[in-house]
Amino acid sequence: MFKKVMTAVALSAACVTASAVEVGVVGGGFTGSNDGGLAGVTVGQKWGKVGLTGGYAQAWLSAGDQNRWTAVGSYDVYSTKSFIVSGKLGYAYLDQRSNSGSAGLVGLGLEIPVSKQWSLTADYAYQFAQNSKDNGNVLTAGVKYGF
Repeated sequence: MFKKVMTAVALSAACVTASAVEVGVVGGGFTGSNDGGLAGVTVGQKWGKVGLTGGYAQAWLSAGDQNRWTAVGSYDVYSTKSFIVSGKLGYAYLDQRSNSGSAGLVGLGLEIPVSKQWSLTADYAYQFAQNSKDNGNVLTAGVKYGF
C-alpha cells in the first residue's frame, strides 16, 4: 500500500512540476533493409530542457505491417526563439506478425514553435534492433500541441 501511495505522489509531483504536457501526431518512414512508412500519435512531458515522450505508430514496411511502441528521452542541446534542437535516446517495442522484438533509438529532433501552444517537429533516429532487418534510419515529421 505504501509503495502505491508513494508512486502516486511521485507521479503527481512530476505532473505539477512539468513545464509542458504535449500531444502530437507524426508521419514518416524507414530507410534500410525494411523500407516503409508510418503514422502515429505521441504524448510527452517536459521538465525544463529534459523531456520524455511515449508513442504508438502503425508502420507499413516491406516485410509487413508493424506496431511500434516507443519511449524516448530528450535533452535540448540548443534553443532560440525560432527553434529547439534536441538529442534523443529511446527504446522501441516492435510487434509484427512474423517477428516481435526490441530496438534502441539514437537521434536528433528539431522543434519549430508556430504559436504559444503549437509546434512543428522533425526527428531523425537510427534504430538498432534485435533483428538486423529492422535496423535503419527512422525519419518523422509532425505537429504537437502543448497544454
